[in-house]
Amino acid sequence: MAEYARAEVVHRTCARNQSGFGPTHANGWYELTWMEHGSASYRIGRRQLSLRPGECLLLPPDVENTPWVQGVSVHQTWIAPELVAHAADALRRSELQLHDPVVFWPDAALSALSRGLFLRALDGWNSADPGQAAALDAIAFALVAPESPARGQSRRSPQLRAALEVVANGYASPLCVEDLARAAGMNRFTFMRAFRAAFGESPYQYVLAYRLQRAADALRDSHASVLDVALACGFDDAGRFARMFRAQFGLTPSEYRRQAWR
Repeated sequence: MAEYARAEVVHRTCARNQSGFGPTHANGWYELTWMEHGSASYRIGRRQLSLRPGECLLLPPDVENTPWVQGVSVHQTWIAPELVAHAADALRRSELQLHDPVVFWPDAALSALSRGLFLRALDGWNSADPGQAAALDAIAFALVAPESPARGQSRRSPQLRAALEVVANGYASPLCVEDLARAAGMNRFTFMRAFRAAFGESPYQYVLAYRLQRAADALRDSHASVLDVALACGFDDAGRFARMFRAQFGLTPSEYRRQAWR
């Protein structure tokens, strides 16, 4: 069997008060990023994926993406396609189960396996180390046959999906928990418990983050004024919008746009 480089493992950090865009790039290998702390988002075509502490992002080979990070400590592994192909052969699978970029919950198997590999590689990556090699093999098998779902995948009941559709279609308008609970066919308190169990945050936090992400997209992709962007994304107070945006992204809306347009 021909020898090949199985993987590379690196640790990347930036100061908590630092933020900015990374270069647009695509990797010929599987790219796995586990976040220790900080916040990050990845623009992939017209999609935007966010990454939170404890979560793990999988980018399949050749997926072009533009990262944005703030105060992060992330551990990244690049896994050779040959290794994943060998795992697929061992499990007698003709094709992989993961074709698109996806974020895994902190309690997903792939997140736990990734963190385990990073901990084993803290003193440096060595593919000849038996423990590191075994952890890497476990990740390759998890990529072929994932045992845990992506963020919210199994937790999104039809009722919660109905509430998410209300947010996606009506984020520019005033929304309250009662509106979302009504769409889900639940009372307020049952809905709030179910939502937090599924997504790890309150409905209010979800709606706020959704509006801010749509605002960030508009600042990058349009020439609309900051005020117009704020109004179009459900914020009726420009000052509050600027404060919330800076708390989320570490930059004012104008600074964010300038960085995005460089």
